[in-house]
Amino acid sequence: MNIISKYSNVDENTILGKGNMIISGATINVNCKIGNHNIINTNCSIDHNTKIGNFINISPGVNVAGSAEIKDKSFIGMNTSIKEKIIVEKNVVVGANSFVNINCKQNSKYFGLPLKKVND
Repeated sequence: MNIISKYSNVDENTILGKGNMIISGATINVNCKIGNHNIINTNCSIDHNTKIGNFINISPGVNVAGSAEIKDKSFIGMNTSIKEKIIVEKNVVVGANSFVNINCKQNSKYFGLPLKKVND
């Protein structure tokens, strides 16, 4: 079962797994694939053909451009923007107010504008 706010917009061609929470103001556009047990928070925009894995927290105000991919157990901080076709690997933390314009490696932390890796 998913919990989807009546004040969100999920395109009918989006595939949703189970246990997801889609909060007020979130928009999920055409042909997205959302896995299981994710939080897509207030006023997020997930654009076309984006893939979101499992156990991911997408904080308020995040914008994800088309054909991006966010893999399992990642955290995207609030007001972050992710450029189109970017891949965020598993277990990545992206700090608030970042611009993700490079692919993010597994088990890493990133932050900033421009985005920088903050650990090895």
